[in-house]
Amino acid sequence: MRLARTPRERAEALVLTAEAAARDPRHLTAAIGYLLRAMRADPVWPEPVLVVRRLLEKQRPHVLESLLWRRLAHVPWSGETAGAARCAAEGLAALYGKALRDRERAAALRKLVERLGSA
Repeated sequence: MRLARTPRERAEALVLTAEAAARDPRHLTAAIGYLLRAMRADPVWPEPVLVVRRLLEKQRPHVLESLLWRRLAHVPWSGETAGAARCAAEGLAALYGKALRDRERAAALRKLVERLGSA
């Protein structure tokens, strides 16, 4: 990571580290920490959000819900970070549509995803 010259390179290194840590279930918490650092390193890049969704959606949907709401709250919903916000909203809509079963929240988030897609 010390060789990373740009925020994207740093975020990519952190995502790779998180994926390596996540191979061992005992290191899932560390993997989440690396992904949060990747999100802060390059807030424009949606890949860390996709990876955290993939890691947590089946075993820890409530943890994922909290992380995605936090992400949605911390990035602007327009401009360069609209893609990352859209990715978080899509993840929440999927969670509420399946694992957490809340039709109203799922519907509201699908509308947000549509709005973010047209922005």
